[in-house]
Amino acid sequence: MATIAPPQRPQVRREPSAYDALKAHFAAHPEERLQHTHPWDVSRSDIYFEDTWQPIFAEMRAAGQLHWIPESPLGPYWAVVGHKAIQHIEALPETFSSSWEYGGITILNRLTEEEAAEQAAAEAWLAEADAEAEAWLSTASAEPSSAASVPAMDLAAAAAAAAAKDRAEATARAAAEATAASLRAADEALQRATMAKTASNAS
Repeated sequence: MATIAPPQRPQVRREPSAYDALKAHFAAHPEERLQHTHPWDVSRSDIYFEDTWQPIFAEMRAAGQLHWIPESPLGPYWAVVGHKAIQHIEALPETFSSSWEYGGITILNRLTEEEAAEQAAAEAWLAEADAEAEAWLSTASAEPSSAASVPAMDLAAAAAAAAAKDRAEATARAAAEATAASLRAADEALQRATMAKTASNAS
């Protein structure tokens, strides 16, 4: 029986890490770094990557369960840090929401309709490919004695499903990269607007 070569996964770059690349970029362009002036602004990513968020949250919890953060690069927001307050708010999504539709903020930018459609299609494609591969593997593992007699057509279908899965993963990665690029562009625009406002106030 002919052996079908496994599909080749797309080659991706693993170094530098996204954090290292961003850190190097800000070192070269400090004017583009977002300014988090409020000591309790927990929208900043560095405190999580460097694992230094615990003292900040401990200080906030000691002062209360709910805090208004009036200044952040993403806009003002409420920081909910108490367990009971979080439970209460999470149980009432229609009353408490961070949706942009109600004037809230999110850490990441909203996807455009086109980007959302591409991401949904990629996720559906990936789910379908996973289901096909799992169904084939379940059939093959249920009858191990007849594995040698599995028709070549079934092997080809499994290879096609694996290839479809790889393509879906590549599409999902592309959508994620597009989202990251959109976020960087928005951050840059916000930084420029902030600098322009600061210069205007100074004059």
